[in-house]
Amino acid sequence: FTCVANNLQQFPAFLTNMDGGYAIEEIDLTTNKMHGFQKGFKGIRVEKLTMTMNELGKREGDTGVGEFPREFADTKSEINYLAIANNHIDTITNAALKNLHSLQALDCAGNNLKTLPNGFNTINLPNLSGVEFSYNEFREFPENVLNVASISQLLLRSQGYYRDAAETKWVRSMTKWPAYLHEHPGLIIVDFSGNDFRTVTNFPSNLNQLDV
Repeated sequence: FTCVANNLQQFPAFLTNMDGGYAIEEIDLTTNKMHGFQKGFKGIRVEKLTMTMNELGKREGDTGVGEFPREFADTKSEINYLAIANNHIDTITNAALKNLHSLQALDCAGNNLKTLPNGFNTINLPNLSGVEFSYNEFREFPENVLNVASISQLLLRSQGYYRDAAETKWVRSMTKWPAYLHEHPGLIIVDFSGNDFRTVTNFPSNLNQLDV
Protein backbone atom coordinates (compact mmCIF):
# COMPACT_ATOMS: atom_id res chain seq x y z
CA PHE A 1 0.00 0.00 0.00
CA THR A 2 1.41 3.40 -0.99
CA CYS A 3 0.12 6.86 -0.23
CA VAL A 4 3.05 9.23 -0.77
CA ALA A 5 3.14 13.04 -0.93
CA ASN A 6 -0.49 13.61 -0.02
CA ASN A 7 -2.19 15.33 2.88
CA LEU A 8 -2.94 12.50 5.31
CA GLN A 9 -3.49 13.92 8.78
CA GLN A 10 -3.65 10.64 10.71
CA PHE A 11 -2.48 7.07 10.32
CA PRO A 12 -5.38 5.25 8.58
CA ALA A 13 -7.31 2.91 10.86
CA PHE A 14 -8.35 0.73 7.92
CA LEU A 15 -4.79 -0.59 7.73
CA THR A 16 -5.37 -2.43 11.02
CA ASN A 17 -4.83 -6.14 10.37
CA MET A 18 -3.81 -7.73 13.68
CA ASP A 19 -6.83 -10.03 13.62
CA GLY A 20 -6.38 -11.13 10.00
CA GLY A 21 -3.52 -13.57 10.45
CA TYR A 22 -1.55 -12.07 7.55
CA ALA A 23 1.21 -9.51 7.19
CA ILE A 24 1.27 -6.64 4.71
CA GLU A 25 4.54 -6.64 2.78
CA GLU A 26 5.08 -2.87 2.65
CA ILE A 27 3.28 0.37 3.55
CA ASP A 28 4.73 3.70 2.42
CA LEU A 29 3.19 6.87 3.87
CA THR A 30 6.14 9.17 3.17
CA THR A 31 5.66 12.95 2.96
CA ASN A 32 2.24 13.49 4.44
CA LYS A 33 1.13 15.53 7.46
CA MET A 34 0.30 12.75 9.89
CA HIS A 35 0.28 13.87 13.50
CA GLY A 36 -1.62 10.99 15.06
CA PHE A 37 -3.68 7.85 14.52
CA GLN A 38 -7.31 7.57 13.49
CA LYS A 39 -9.78 6.37 16.09
CA GLY A 40 -10.17 2.64 15.78
CA PHE A 41 -6.52 1.84 15.05
CA LYS A 42 -5.89 -1.56 16.65
CA GLY A 43 -2.42 -2.40 15.47
CA ILE A 44 -0.67 -3.49 12.33
CA ARG A 45 1.32 -6.46 11.09
CA VAL A 46 3.71 -5.35 8.34
CA GLU A 47 7.18 -6.21 7.08
CA LYS A 48 8.18 -2.64 6.18
CA LEU A 49 6.47 0.56 7.32
CA THR A 50 7.81 3.88 6.03
CA MET A 51 6.50 7.07 7.64
CA THR A 52 9.36 9.43 6.80
CA MET A 53 8.63 13.17 6.49
CA ASN A 54 5.50 13.43 8.61
CA GLU A 55 4.63 15.29 11.81
CA LEU A 56 4.23 12.53 14.39
CA GLY A 57 6.18 14.59 16.89
CA LYS A 58 3.54 17.31 16.62
CA ARG A 59 0.40 15.85 18.14
CA GLU A 60 -2.95 17.50 18.66
CA GLY A 61 -2.81 19.32 21.99
CA ASP A 62 0.96 19.07 21.90
CA THR A 63 2.65 19.92 25.20
CA GLY A 64 5.96 20.68 23.53
CA VAL A 65 7.24 17.12 23.79
CA GLY A 66 7.53 15.36 20.45
CA GLU A 67 7.09 11.74 21.46
CA PHE A 68 7.78 8.64 19.43
CA PRO A 69 4.31 7.11 18.86
CA ARG A 70 3.13 4.71 21.55
CA GLU A 71 0.32 3.30 19.45
CA PHE A 72 2.44 0.52 17.99
CA ALA A 73 3.51 -0.73 21.41
CA ASP A 74 0.05 -0.31 22.92
CA THR A 75 -1.50 -2.47 20.18
CA LYS A 76 1.35 -5.00 20.10
CA SER A 77 1.94 -4.26 16.44
CA GLU A 78 4.35 -6.51 14.55
CA ILE A 79 6.70 -4.41 12.41
CA ASN A 80 9.97 -5.70 11.01
CA TYR A 81 11.33 -2.46 9.54
CA LEU A 82 10.16 0.94 10.76
CA ALA A 83 11.31 4.15 9.05
CA ILE A 84 10.16 7.17 11.01
CA ALA A 85 12.82 9.71 10.03
CA ASN A 86 12.16 13.45 9.93
CA ASN A 87 9.10 13.53 12.19
CA HIS A 88 10.04 16.19 14.79
CA ILE A 89 10.52 13.50 17.43
CA ASP A 90 12.60 14.50 20.45
CA THR A 91 11.60 11.83 22.99
CA ILE A 92 11.31 8.05 23.06
CA THR A 93 9.62 6.75 26.20
CA ASN A 94 9.99 3.31 27.74
CA ALA A 95 6.29 2.69 27.11
CA ALA A 96 6.74 3.28 23.38
CA LEU A 97 9.25 0.42 23.14
CA LYS A 98 7.29 -2.31 24.89
CA ASN A 99 5.93 -5.13 22.72
CA LEU A 100 8.06 -4.21 19.67
CA HIS A 101 9.58 -7.68 19.69
CA SER A 102 9.36 -8.08 15.91
CA LEU A 103 11.35 -4.94 15.13
CA GLN A 104 14.55 -5.72 13.22
CA ALA A 105 15.51 -2.31 11.83
CA LEU A 106 14.73 1.24 12.99
CA ASP A 107 15.36 4.42 11.00
CA CYS A 108 14.86 7.43 13.25
CA ALA A 109 17.23 9.83 11.50
CA GLY A 110 16.64 13.55 11.13
CA ASN A 111 14.72 14.02 14.36
CA ASN A 112 15.60 15.92 17.54
CA LEU A 113 16.58 13.10 19.87
CA LYS A 114 19.02 13.92 22.66
CA THR A 115 18.87 10.72 24.75
CA LEU A 116 17.53 7.17 24.68
CA PRO A 117 15.49 5.63 27.53
CA ASN A 118 16.56 2.70 29.69
CA GLY A 119 13.90 0.65 27.89
CA PHE A 120 16.06 0.62 24.77
CA ASN A 121 17.35 -2.85 25.55
CA THR A 122 17.29 -6.50 24.57
CA ILE A 123 14.17 -7.26 26.62
CA ASN A 124 12.03 -4.85 24.59
CA LEU A 125 13.92 -5.16 21.29
CA PRO A 126 15.26 -8.73 21.13
CA ASN A 127 15.50 -8.85 17.31
CA LEU A 128 16.75 -5.35 16.53
CA SER A 129 19.84 -5.58 14.33
CA GLY A 130 20.12 -2.16 12.68
CA VAL A 131 19.56 1.39 13.94
CA GLU A 132 19.84 4.69 12.09
CA PHE A 133 20.07 7.71 14.43
CA SER A 134 22.00 10.09 12.18
CA TYR A 135 21.20 13.82 12.11
CA ASN A 136 19.74 14.02 15.61
CA GLU A 137 20.88 16.10 18.59
CA PHE A 138 22.63 13.61 20.88
CA ARG A 139 24.96 15.55 23.19
CA GLU A 140 26.70 12.35 24.24
CA PHE A 141 26.86 8.88 22.79
CA PRO A 142 23.59 7.09 23.73
CA GLU A 143 25.10 4.23 25.72
CA ASN A 144 21.72 2.48 26.03
CA VAL A 145 21.92 1.48 22.37
CA LEU A 146 24.64 -0.98 23.41
CA ASN A 147 22.14 -2.71 25.70
CA VAL A 148 20.59 -4.36 22.64
CA ALA A 149 22.70 -7.46 22.13
CA SER A 150 21.45 -8.19 18.60
CA ILE A 151 22.53 -4.88 17.04
CA SER A 152 25.07 -5.34 14.27
CA GLN A 153 24.73 -2.02 12.40
CA LEU A 154 24.87 1.34 14.16
CA LEU A 155 24.64 4.61 12.21
CA LEU A 156 25.08 7.81 14.20
CA ARG A 157 26.34 10.43 11.76
CA SER A 158 26.37 14.22 12.15
CA GLN A 159 24.91 14.91 15.57
CA GLY A 160 24.26 18.58 16.28
CA TYR A 161 21.88 21.47 16.63
CA TYR A 162 21.43 25.13 15.78
CA ARG A 163 22.48 27.45 18.58
CA ASP A 164 20.36 30.37 17.34
CA ALA A 165 16.74 30.79 16.29
CA ALA A 166 17.78 31.94 12.82
CA GLU A 167 19.49 28.56 12.32
CA THR A 168 22.79 30.01 11.20
CA LYS A 169 25.10 28.70 13.95
CA TRP A 170 25.43 24.91 13.76
CA VAL A 171 27.07 23.12 16.68
CA ARG A 172 28.40 19.58 16.34
CA SER A 173 27.36 18.11 19.66
CA MET A 174 29.06 14.72 19.97
CA THR A 175 32.72 15.06 20.91
CA LYS A 176 33.51 12.14 23.25
CA TRP A 177 34.19 8.68 21.86
CA PRO A 178 31.96 6.00 23.46
CA ALA A 179 33.87 4.30 26.25
CA TYR A 180 32.17 0.91 26.01
CA LEU A 181 31.76 0.52 22.26
CA HIS A 182 34.45 -2.16 22.09
CA GLU A 183 32.56 -4.35 24.57
CA HIS A 184 29.62 -4.98 22.25
CA PRO A 185 30.21 -8.37 20.64
CA GLY A 186 27.86 -8.10 17.68
CA LEU A 187 28.71 -4.81 15.96
CA ILE A 188 29.82 -5.25 12.35
CA ILE A 189 29.09 -1.85 10.76
CA VAL A 190 29.59 1.45 12.60
CA ASP A 191 29.29 4.89 11.00
CA PHE A 192 30.02 7.91 13.24
CA SER A 193 31.17 10.25 10.46
CA GLY A 194 30.42 13.98 10.59
CA ASN A 195 30.79 14.31 14.36
CA ASP A 196 33.47 16.11 16.38
CA PHE A 197 35.43 13.29 18.01
CA ARG A 198 38.90 14.35 19.08
CA THR A 199 40.29 10.87 19.73
CA VAL A 200 39.35 7.28 18.94
CA THR A 201 40.20 5.20 21.97
CA ASN A 202 38.80 1.78 21.09
CA PHE A 203 36.57 -0.12 18.69
CA PRO A 204 35.11 -3.65 18.45
CA SER A 205 37.55 -6.15 17.02
CA ASN A 206 34.94 -7.86 14.86
CA LEU A 207 34.01 -4.78 12.78
CA ASN A 208 33.80 -5.06 9.01
CA GLN A 209 33.33 -1.31 8.51
CA LEU A 210 34.14 1.73 10.65
CA ASP A 211 33.58 5.29 9.44
CA VAL A 212 34.53 8.21 11.67
